[in-house]
Amino acid sequence: MKIRQFLLFILLASFFSTINAAEFDAKISWADVREIGVPISGQISKVLKAGSYAKPGDTMLSISCGLYKAQLAERKAIAAGFMPAVETALKEKELADELFERTVLSVVEQRNAELVYIKTKAEYDAAQAKAEQAKIRVGFCDIKADESLLVLKNHVTTGEYYSLESKKPVLLTVASRSRMLATARLTQPLKKSYKVGLASKVSLAGKRYEGRLQAVDYLTEGGVLVSVTFNAFDPRLIDNKAAKIIIQ
Repeated sequence: MKIRQFLLFILLASFFSTINAAEFDAKISWADVREIGVPISGQISKVLKAGSYAKPGDTMLSISCGLYKAQLAERKAIAAGFMPAVETALKEKELADELFERTVLSVVEQRNAELVYIKTKAEYDAAQAKAEQAKIRVGFCDIKADESLLVLKNHVTTGEYYSLESKKPVLLTVASRSRMLATARLTQPLKKSYKVGLASKVSLAGKRYEGRLQAVDYLTEGGVLVSVTFNAFDPRLIDNKAAKIIIQ
């Protein structure tokens, strides 16, 4: 008996939920569109063409980085060259501290040993920081996909020299290959429940896809643009005229 009552409750809840659901005509587009650039200059040695699919870890673009790699090696060598002086200064400081405790060394002599250590350690740390900066620059030589992506547009070609000083720092425009975006223009006022993160659905090509409210943007010309990301990827769905967003 209790099982029947529970099933009846579930059916009624589903029924009333369906009645209260609101449907809005929607436009389908790419989700999570990003423009990718790098803070380095160099010759493009590889770039994926528009329409290419990239898996996580795939290299989408490479820049010839011989100069940056040479700078990294130089910076690491300079930092390593400071290590003997740091180790010597540290030992002398520790010895000065010990002698000072035994009243063999004066305050001035102890402080001088401490200052020598501070100076040599600062020089080493500065060299290490420059080496880290060089390492970061080398890290931009190969741009890898962090998830499944679609290349919408490549703004450079293989063999082209890319310069930060002469071009807009955008190399690739990509979009998600695991999600798509549905947008609908609504009139105000909105229900208070229409907040980012709200579970939603997208009705499309005879199917219903699970989604989530990603953005609620109030337009200057009036109205509200509601965006829902949903778990699907099919380029044929772009600009589907029968798409609808369903919100409880």
